[in-house]
Amino acid sequence: LFEAGPLKWELEFGDAVLDEDAPNTRYRIEGAVLKGRFKNDSTLIDSVSGWYDPRTATLQAESGRVDWYRAGYGYGEVYNQLGNFTLDLHQTGLVVDSAVLHSLYYVNVPLLGRFEERLGTRTQAENAVYPRFEAYASNLEIPNFFEDVNYRGGFSLVGGNFFASGGAGTKASFSFVRDSAEAAVLRADRFVIRPNGLSAKISSFALRLGTQDSLHHAKVEVKYAPDTRELQVFR
Repeated sequence: LFEAGPLKWELEFGDAVLDEDAPNTRYRIEGAVLKGRFKNDSTLIDSVSGWYDPRTATLQAESGRVDWYRAGYGYGEVYNQLGNFTLDLHQTGLVVDSAVLHSLYYVNVPLLGRFEERLGTRTQAENAVYPRFEAYASNLEIPNFFEDVNYRGGFSLVGGNFFASGGAGTKASFSFVRDSAEAAVLRADRFVIRPNGLSAKISSFALRLGTQDSLHHAKVEVKYAPDTRELQVFR
């Protein structure tokens, strides 16, 4: 479809069919796989349907799907269903304002948000800073995010990293439950979520002492390991 220097966009699967009835040249793409390549980096957009204008090298797409292979995830583990979007093939990426995230990790419901993909020089999954996704909802409630740990706040992904984040005027919070009662609460603008647990450089910490009293720290560093259920708090 388009090639200029190190940048190339091509159909890896599917065809572009000329619309013979249109006043200007355009091609119909239906259920295709679009591959973008820049130097040693590449991305795939599956299930692409839309209209391609070769005069402007612009794709007006109605749908697509991006699996997060670049961030180290397998097919169907983490992916975005894309709504309408415009892809300028002169560019190394795209932004989709109506994208739905599906994930086998942490999130038990599809999330609507903003998706961004950029080709660049970071080609290793462990160093990936794209794709990116940020959910529009900032008050998600996810019970048992980890066992006996409930979550409330927003959600985003950057490369292979999940982030629990707050919204305007609110912080993300993790509530730790013991014997059916809230035992401790962490609140921060952003937590990093990894398979081995969560962490935040700056968080507040509240520990309940019995039914009438509690201990508070406004600014601490926290780490939690779900495997050992160990919460570490550093002042």
